[in-house]
Parts: sequence; C-alpha cells; structure tokens
Amino acid sequence: MIKEYLKFNDCINGYLYEVDGRNFKLAIFYNNKFYGIRYKFGHHFIDTEMHYDMDPKYGTVKPIKELNSIPYKILKSIKDNDFDTVEEYLNEKK
Repeated sequence: MIKEYLKFNDCINGYLYEVDGRNFKLAIFYNNKFYGIRYKFGHHFIDTEMHYDMDPKYGTVKPIKELNSIPYKILKSIKDNDFDTVEEYLNEKK
C-alpha cells in the first residue's frame, strides 16, 4: 500500500477519487464510504470500502487523487441502489 494519501477529513462527499483499495482503483466517496466496481469470480458489482483512517484494521482504501465532482444523478443512483447507473458512470471514467 502507498504511504502518501488524502486523509479522511480531506475527502469531499460526492467526489470521484483515484484510490489504492483492496478491490478497486477508482471510487466515489459518498456518505463516508467509497463505492467502486468489484470483480469477483467472473462477476462485477458495486461494492463499498472504508477509508483507512476510519479503522486501520478494516479500512482498505487510501485515496490518492481527487478527480472531479459527481453529477447529482449518480449520487441519487447510489442512494436509490441503482447500481447499473453507477457502474456505467465509473466504467466511462476508466
């Protein structure tokens, strides 16, 4: 894992980040969690990971770079559990 990263208090709700995470490298920070696309056993789905600063034992994400704010439609999709829309957005950003 990397040593230099953005601290939890520096992360902005509703922003996209390049991250060093256990399961993804691109994630949306929303409501104190990082949402990203996880690939497992040939399937892909939206999963969440916790910032390392929240709990060094279970926190698996260290954000490296703030990329851009997320459109309201995408944040609403997270809230509404419409993960197809979120996945489509993240795939476009790769």
